[in-house]
Amino acid sequence: MDLSDKNTRAMLGYKLESQTNDEIDLKLLQAYLEATEKYGNTTVNIRYRALKLKYEALTTVPTIIEKTMSPAQLYASGSPLWANNYKGITVERILVKLYEETKTEETFNEALEAIRVRTAYTDKYGRTYIN
Repeated sequence: MDLSDKNTRAMLGYKLESQTNDEIDLKLLQAYLEATEKYGNTTVNIRYRALKLKYEALTTVPTIIEKTMSPAQLYASGSPLWANNYKGITVERILVKLYEETKTEETFNEALEAIRVRTAYTDKYGRTYIN
């Protein structure tokens, strides 16, 4: 796979950001990050930032205290481990919401709430519910 090619790199990025922790090939993710650093623009590439954070979360060994912390607490403390429970695309969406916000548990929780997918459905009696 030629990761110097912008289109190939983009396709791989799309694939990686949609994968769960069990599906991600860490070597392939590392190759994508290295190729993006070498050939791409990492300062404006939100996908790169999200996948780099995801890679750091997957390769960082949590301390005893970090094991007890919520994602919001991990975010506020500066730990990449907050991204561990989310797909890359979700990390990307959270990062967009957190752009230029203070690094607090409250802003993290607000960003998480803002990206939550809502579903509306109507029961057989015509009542509408939002999930």
